[in-house]
Amino acid sequence: MRRKRDAKTVFFPAFGVLEQTFLLIFSFLYSIMYLKTQERSAPMKKRILSIGEARIDLCMPIGELPRSPKAPILAKSCGFVPSGSAAIAATAVARLGGDSVLCTRLGKDRNGTDLRRIYEYEGIDTRFVATDATLPTSFSVIYANENVERQICLSPDASSALSPSDIEGAFICRPDAIITSVELPRDKLLAAARIAAKRGTPVYLDGGASVGSFPFDELPPIELFAPDEDETKLLTDVNPDTPEKCLKAAIALSRMIRARFFAIKLGSRGCYIYDGKY
Repeated sequence: MRRKRDAKTVFFPAFGVLEQTFLLIFSFLYSIMYLKTQERSAPMKKRILSIGEARIDLCMPIGELPRSPKAPILAKSCGFVPSGSAAIAATAVARLGGDSVLCTRLGKDRNGTDLRRIYEYEGIDTRFVATDATLPTSFSVIYANENVERQICLSPDASSALSPSDIEGAFICRPDAIITSVELPRDKLLAAARIAAKRGTPVYLDGGASVGSFPFDELPPIELFAPDEDETKLLTDVNPDTPEKCLKAAIALSRMIRARFFAIKLGSRGCYIYDGKY
């Protein structure tokens, strides 16, 4: 049973743009699926399966990034923060009232134990959160200044060991949709997308650092693709800094990726939604 969270207790940070993205995605999910079941007197809660990375971040706010690799980095403070795109998505879905299921791998260590406890506290179904007996829980160290310029040192570890069989097994929960990202290794992402396509399950795909090398032509049709500004520029060579350029970039994206919707994440400016009707 989902526990009631104390308003003063926040395990995850304020998500900002990430939460905005998943709020958008979940809104799409719920509205589209509600239309399919609106003849019922009370629509059922939809089950969303989030697949991918879960990790712990050691976050250190700093004054400025060092200009020399030998210069020491002086942090103003530090703190451990639960992170990972799949874990953030699962948490956002749970907080927004969805039936949230997470598929990932954690290490058999203190970080893995703490993360599992946090997910269960948030009301996330952790049946498909595997424990890896050999690899530690994924971890990263992040330095960020006030301008959100940052450096990340990432150790994927347990999350990187998530296998296609892990993903296929998670579909036992019969999800109404899946959320994943291009951060997932290509063979595992393609496996997840193909299983979803075979079952008729819509896929909501977030961007990631690997968008420039991902073989989108091998990806089955998906429901939504949500790159950020930098990823959009990398894929289309168009900087989406105006509505006109957003439209131009979205049209370019629609020519390379088979998706029903495109949501270009624009930071504090929100999201630009394209449905192919312009």
